Amino acid sequence: MDFPDRIRSRMQALHLGAAELAQLVGVSKGAVTHWTTGANKVSGKNLIALAKALECDVSWLVNDEARTVTIGSYARTARASEARDATTALILEMLKKHAGKSLNNAAKQRIAQALAESLKPSPPAIGESPLPASPRNAAGEGEICIPHLDLQALAPDGKLPADYKAVHSITVSETFLREQGVNYTRAANLAVVTQWGQSMEGTLSDRDPVIVDCGVNEFVGDGVYLITWAGHLFIRRLQLAGNDQVEMVADNPVHKGRVASMGDVVIHASALLAWSARKL
Repeated sequence: MDFPDRIRSRMQALHLGAAELAQLVGVSKGAVTHWTTGANKVSGKNLIALAKALECDVSWLVNDEARTVTIGSYARTARASEARDATTALILEMLKKHAGKSLNNAAKQRIAQALAESLKPSPPAIGESPLPASPRNAAGEGEICIPHLDLQALAPDGKLPADYKAVHSITVSETFLREQGVNYTRAANLAVVTQWGQSMEGTLSDRDPVIVDCGVNEFVGDGVYLITWAGHLFIRRLQLAGNDQVEMVADNPVHKGRVASMGDVVIHASALLAWSARKL
């Protein structure tokens, strides 16, 4: 994807219009339109503000590199990322400004200083674990360490289920996932959610860990998804019910299904695999 495509994809994933994005960034609606059409470029403070509003890394937004899981405000939980994004934006802007020219000593010194600052480890916040923010670093060769998805970040209005966090992460071999027929967009987009309640009983039991793909933010066919509808989070089986309509099926027959407009259902991820625990 090109730069305008990446902006539009994040706007679509977050259900942001041009006016809303402009307000978050602090620019005019026309400026956002120019960015999304490729008429104008964005740099400096506006680039940092844009990445923050779109909840993605500056480096991904500019170069399609180092994309992280970006679901709702999930990406904002990495506090140190803002400082790294600011450093990245500064370096990118300086390199662009001096492209094709010989850098003077002052410019070289500023770049060296910015790089040095970016390499400094950020101290953990109070109450925060000193371990790396992404447990994927702990996975061995051929393995994926899948972190827990913070459901609190997906429901800022407070209407959310009890998030037990029974499993904080799962390390699994890529071979095992392939053997199970699991297909996903990227390993970096995988997360684990703890199922809550009995609504999906028969498919998912209460407190079952579920591996989801946060790279899927739209309906791609009948399947099980992590969604928000009417201000509440659900794991539901979605089936196409007509033009621009989808049926939200609770696999437990005690729970009644619902038909809703596709535009009223926010898809956060597709559910791929239940990590069921059974007492022996």
